[in-house]
Amino acid sequence: MRGYTAHIMVIDDLADRLHDCDLLLDQNLFSNMEERYIGKVPPHCQVFLGPRYALLRKEFLRLRTNEQPKTGPVKRVLVFFGGVDVDNYTGTTIAALATLQDQDLHVDVVIGLQHPCRTEIEADCHRYGYHCHVQTPYMANLMAKADLAIGAGGMANWERCCLGVPALVLCIARNQHQPIVEAAKAGLLYGPDIGDAAKDDIAQHIKSLIENSGLRFLLSKNGLSTVDGRGAWRVARRIVEGDIVIRRATEYDADNLFSWRNHPSIRAVSRDNDPISLEDHKVWLSTVLADPSRRLLIGLRASQPVGVVRFDIGGQTAEVSIYLVPGLSEPGLGYEFLQKAEWWLAGNCPDIRFIKAEVMNDNIPSHRLFRSSGYKVESTCYLKQVRDHD
Repeated sequence: MRGYTAHIMVIDDLADRLHDCDLLLDQNLFSNMEERYIGKVPPHCQVFLGPRYALLRKEFLRLRTNEQPKTGPVKRVLVFFGGVDVDNYTGTTIAALATLQDQDLHVDVVIGLQHPCRTEIEADCHRYGYHCHVQTPYMANLMAKADLAIGAGGMANWERCCLGVPALVLCIARNQHQPIVEAAKAGLLYGPDIGDAAKDDIAQHIKSLIENSGLRFLLSKNGLSTVDGRGAWRVARRIVEGDIVIRRATEYDADNLFSWRNHPSIRAVSRDNDPISLEDHKVWLSTVLADPSRRLLIGLRASQPVGVVRFDIGGQTAEVSIYLVPGLSEPGLGYEFLQKAEWWLAGNCPDIRFIKAEVMNDNIPSHRLFRSSGYKVESTCYLKQVRDHD
């Protein structure tokens, strides 16, 4: 395909082959995500790893209006094992639910048009008073209403997480095993080891989840914080490149940098929030520009500055400091600017493997920015002010 296009994107989930591509997306969660594609993609390739990039349909983001974890008793259960479900885990789960003899439980069962046991499933749902949905176009709505979901792995994991639905997840295919294990370790789902998925075993695990409101709350909370439904937007923004360009700062930027740095909104979130003098600022700027371990960058859109980012490099790690030009508050601007700065760093400093950021505790927008950009909390710093000594 290199002879036909300038850019190639690959979607993969196995990490077992070489790729000649410029972008690679793997939506799965693995403890070694950052290492899975080392040596398998070109050095310039940008990789999108993990469920924060999950390509969910827009209705999941639209229904994510209440981002509070689910609480209270289980009143609605959703059963969905994919459109085909050749081993009929759906039927086994229906039988397991029936053993609970909970007449107040509303159960939605979703199957595909070609399910091999469709007739039996519809009959069982009618017998137990469950609601059977065949090839429904309202999957997201049913999921959003559920207090508990029972189903298989795959993309459904991230759909449930996006809507904060705690789930009992069974492995129905070999390639689902490790992703389910990793998601369970991360507290995103309840994935018990059930060999033959016997009815009584499934019933016991369903009963355990129904009776454990604390675990369901935790699963719901973790899911909401891990998958926000904006993965497709993040990938699309990268594909279309956006309109922010990055350049190195120069001494000609001194006046703007001085004005922005002394703005109250910038000083309020800086480590040193005291105003600085113009003379001190010029000394600082000259020092930074002359230091080969520091990169001071300006983001521009339509030739107008939108923000400043600095990378302080030590070994294979760069510490990032970033702010938008005071007065700019366009949604997504900080995210796009940070992404462009990271891509600049990857292209100009290929030895960098890690980027770290230190954020003041009360700087909520920056915490939100780095979390949404894939940064993980590594440590916590405690500070206590003691009374002055005479």
